[in-house]
Amino acid sequence: MRCLLYTLLLVTGPLGAQYYYPPVSSGQWDTVSPASLGWCVSELDTLSEFLEDTHAKGFIILHQGKIAHEEYFGAFTQDSIWYWASAGKSLTAFLVGMAQEQGLLDINDKTSDYLGVGWTSAPPAKEDLITLKEQLRMTTGLDYTVPDLDCMEDTCLLYKNDAGTYWYYHNAPYRLLQDVVANASGKTYNQYTFKPITIIVAKDLAEKQFDKKFTKVSSEEELKAYSEGDKKIPFLIGEGFIGKDLVEIKYEQLLDYAQPNDHPENAFRVISGDFVTTEDGTGIVHTSPTFGADDALVAKQASPQIPPLLVKDD
Repeated sequence: MRCLLYTLLLVTGPLGAQYYYPPVSSGQWDTVSPASLGWCVSELDTLSEFLEDTHAKGFIILHQGKIAHEEYFGAFTQDSIWYWASAGKSLTAFLVGMAQEQGLLDINDKTSDYLGVGWTSAPPAKEDLITLKEQLRMTTGLDYTVPDLDCMEDTCLLYKNDAGTYWYYHNAPYRLLQDVVANASGKTYNQYTFKPITIIVAKDLAEKQFDKKFTKVSSEEELKAYSEGDKKIPFLIGEGFIGKDLVEIKYEQLLDYAQPNDHPENAFRVISGDFVTTEDGTGIVHTSPTFGADDALVAKQASPQIPPLLVKDD
């Protein structure tokens, strides 16, 4: 049996209508009764039964911005945390717009201007047709029949149609807009939004990771003095430790909507692997036993083994 786990939002209202927007400084959200809208209220129970039978987490209908119907199921409430999934694309689009407003990019530019020639396996002339706008519209023309629609490697991004001629919900080209913003601004997502972050990086690679866009500081005061618009982004090297000190540390799963079917208690911990070096990258990598020969091998060699993220479909 397949389980559908989602929170569904429906928005209704005629074009040109005056829409309500809740105040950002309040937790209140205005409502409107279905009866006052002339809806068939007697069918709401049937709707609720359907949603519960299909394992919905929550369901909301907005009419011109106001909540007309809202309900939750099981232990899920309006305050429950749930993963963004494709709602994250709204944030990506917003940041692309910010980058264009600041003159860092133009959505009519070719994607290869930011990701480099050969970011796909499409013929060069066809790759040149793909612009940032086509990525935002999901009309890149890249093959949507590949086995993994989340794979962002060039070997997974194959030509199928000319850009702008065919729409398909394809995750990978859209997610690559994150790299476009990072390359256009010379900043990572967190640096682009000016939020402070703490990272772990190999000592030998620190200077490479923090390039000419950054400036090294020696105190917390200098770090906190940074403000948006400063030419250089400060970084402070804090506590130092050797790699083996991290081994067997457990960490919090970033997206907790799925767990390995077998021995989930052994997942999400730090292990060592001799294929990780300090020649490039950060010296610390995320491994996925389900994908990649090196990852699968090092996971099996760990004691206890790191389980692959496989779920049971009854």
